[in-house]
Amino acid sequence: MQEGAVEAGDALARLGRDAHQVRVAEVTRVYAFDEGDVATLSRVVRVEALSEAWRDQFRRQLAKVAP
Repeated sequence: MQEGAVEAGDALARLGRDAHQVRVAEVTRVYAFDEGDVATLSRVVRVEALSEAWRDQFRRQLAKVAP
């Protein structure tokens, strides 16, 4: 995705897919609701499309719950 305005009727095209197969819904879930999901957090911290700040947040979460 690229930042910008989207209007009704605009075409959307997938430009690529992350190798870790992490969905936006999964990122939202471990951020807001299921902070102890080690398996998903382990995948999320490797998603290069996320900003370093977000990845740091998830690394801290993972450090709290990982064995």
